[in-house]
Amino acid sequence: MSQSPKTDPRILRLEELLDTHGADLERWPDAERAWARGAAEESAEAAALITRAKRLDAWLDQAPAPTPSPALRRAVAEIPVRHPHASGSAGAWFFAKLWKAIVAGALASALGVAVGVATLDSQAGSDDEGVWSDDEGLIFSADLDREVVP
Repeated sequence: MSQSPKTDPRILRLEELLDTHGADLERWPDAERAWARGAAEESAEAAALITRAKRLDAWLDQAPAPTPSPALRRAVAEIPVRHPHASGSAGAWFFAKLWKAIVAGALASALGVAVGVATLDSQAGSDDEGVWSDDEGLIFSADLDREVVP
């Protein structure tokens, strides 16, 4: 059962590869290049697609290179004037963004110190300094008075 050229997955794949890599098979990845050459030998439709793509490439190569207009050149030259903040060095941009992270880190550190100091002060006046809580008893439940001999 043969498929029509429009629904043949090989032809669709070849069209996709021609659109991606162009008609010069030497610029294609090795595996794809071998596959395309094999497809062109097996199918007249595939060979015609490659021939059409080569003609299109040749036609595009003959087109003159576009030259920018004076208005475009002027607009490009005015970019630093219109956007002076963007003309600074890359290092200045990095440090301009870095200060926010430094301030956030300093605030988090200060909050941690304040909580730590407040916690120490509340425990310093506690009456049961020598008494363990229930959680500490569970964690350290081993009897340390008894020596364990293997």
